[in-house]
Amino acid sequence: MASAIVPVEEAAHAPGLQGEIQAYYAEAAHNATEAEARNAAFEKVPVSRFPGLPHGTVIEIPSTASVADAVLTLSRHNILSAPVRNVDGPQDASWIDRYLGVVDFPGIVLWVLEQSELAAAAIAAGAAGVGGLAAGAVGALGAVALGATGVGAAAGVGVGALAVAAAAGVGVSTSGGPASSGPAAADYMEGDFYKALQETDYFKTTTVGAVAGTFRWGPFLPVQLEDRLLTLLLLTSKYRLRSVPVVEPGRGALRNLVTQSAIVRWLADCAGTDWYDSVANKTLTQLGLSLSPAAVVSVSGDSPVLTAFQLMKERGVGGVPVLDGEGGPIIGNVSARDIRFLLTSPDYYAEREKVTVRQFVSSAGAASPIADLHLDTTSPAMSPPITCTADSTLADVVATLSRARIHRIYVVDAQRRVQGVVTLRWIISRFVTEPKDYFKDFFEGVVPGATVSSS
Repeated sequence: MASAIVPVEEAAHAPGLQGEIQAYYAEAAHNATEAEARNAAFEKVPVSRFPGLPHGTVIEIPSTASVADAVLTLSRHNILSAPVRNVDGPQDASWIDRYLGVVDFPGIVLWVLEQSELAAAAIAAGAAGVGGLAAGAVGALGAVALGATGVGAAAGVGVGALAVAAAAGVGVSTSGGPASSGPAAADYMEGDFYKALQETDYFKTTTVGAVAGTFRWGPFLPVQLEDRLLTLLLLTSKYRLRSVPVVEPGRGALRNLVTQSAIVRWLADCAGTDWYDSVANKTLTQLGLSLSPAAVVSVSGDSPVLTAFQLMKERGVGGVPVLDGEGGPIIGNVSARDIRFLLTSPDYYAEREKVTVRQFVSSAGAASPIADLHLDTTSPAMSPPITCTADSTLADVVATLSRARIHRIYVVDAQRRVQGVVTLRWIISRFVTEPKDYFKDFFEGVVPGATVSSS
């Protein structure tokens, strides 16, 4: 039986910032629309007022840590990403010299799939064995697991892929033919890929500092303490940043790392204020959520598990619902962070000719040594999926996401067929609109070569 959404009445209430925004909102609402009043209120609040991290400090990964250590650090702290600190930099370095980039699970997924696609191309061409190619590709393309701010970030992957392919005597198509598509690559790879992971010591020997700067998953784009809350909300919604570092001028260390999850948890605490309730008490349908089953990226439980991660990469999503057959009812969910189970227990999967999504969903936690850390490894993939309906209010959905600490919730019909998906980014976007020319010069010069898309 599926888990029910949490009634909004059970959401926690926290005084302070919420009340401050309420006062600004009430003042502005006399001569403005509700949307304009919310924007005006958010514009009056500095980023420094946003709640800090529960543990008090930003979790950082030193540049000398191995990729394996990075995966375990992210898992241990139950976080999606962490900045990479340059241990060779001067102690008094500013933030732009202190941090090399960001390690995150979506980037690690991308690395895994680069290996899969190269091996699939090799097999399709009949030119090289999977094990040999993957072993070479690990060193050259491992950088894809990291986000970075280096100048050469944009070109790193293509150069690395061509170098590996040339060494193996394989042609690599940039047009994405059958061998490089998600399902095809997964079918070609499967057990051989897990064996390659099992036999290589890449994760244990390659440091995050050695590969940072070769590939950029997303820009390391900080805001300053005196920047406005409106800026933060727009960056994490319209501009799709999953996390935003907060820096203090003249100091190197990060003061905060605000994630989309943290913002939605904070929104859950705002229930009862006019500026929140005027939006959150509406249903998902009233707020314009697109309901198009054909547009939802999903995977059949009988498909190879690599297919799920291929779809995340190709469609730019952080998770996919698992269906009972093609177009069937939802039975689970696989998210980008679940790649940690593949990376920490390749021997388990190498022993099996084919690992389906259904098998992965039911066995991932038990198979991984992450379980030895005594963490809460139960994820949406390993439990009945949490769902809602189109008639659910945004307030109930926010409260559910906050309590369950998940990043998306699927909208289903009476037969539990997926009709749509509610993401953290979509939720945040319901509360803000971008004023004309608001970011006019904001992105220029903050990080060399950084580009941020609002599409």
